[in-house]
Amino acid sequence: MIDNENNKVKIIKVTNNFTDKLAHLMDEYRVFYGRQSNFDEAKHYVSMLVENDNVAFLMAVSTSEKEIGFCTLLKSYSSVRAAGIYILNDLYVCKDHRRRGYSTQLLDAAVSLARSEGVKFLKLETAKDNVVAQSVYERNGWKQSGFLSYIIELL
Repeated sequence: MIDNENNKVKIIKVTNNFTDKLAHLMDEYRVFYGRQSNFDEAKHYVSMLVENDNVAFLMAVSTSEKEIGFCTLLKSYSSVRAAGIYILNDLYVCKDHRRRGYSTQLLDAAVSLARSEGVKFLKLETAKDNVVAQSVYERNGWKQSGFLSYIIELL
């Protein structure tokens, strides 16, 4: 846990006690990416993943335990590096709390957790036009990998 007195936030690893708070953030995050708001769906998704040993949610909360932001880490493996990795799948900070360093604190906590678990590197993807996120990542030492990302949607 990270406790920052200046911004009155702590970063916690989410357990079942915080699924409702995380589900609210997840719903906001999904709306940000163009989905319809659906708290029940977000809560089901979060509840399912909190129980999964290959997923870690980190959440920024105020001292009054008001949710501020979160990141999702998915455990995976790199054959080339012959090592475990984390994929930082989601990073979100509520609109009212942006530009206060919470994204940096979540990124730092993700790196700290990965190091403590012996993970060799973290990777993430972001939209090409999300220049705000890109600047946050680069400011925090993340580098573009040079790999292209492809996806196929199975409907």
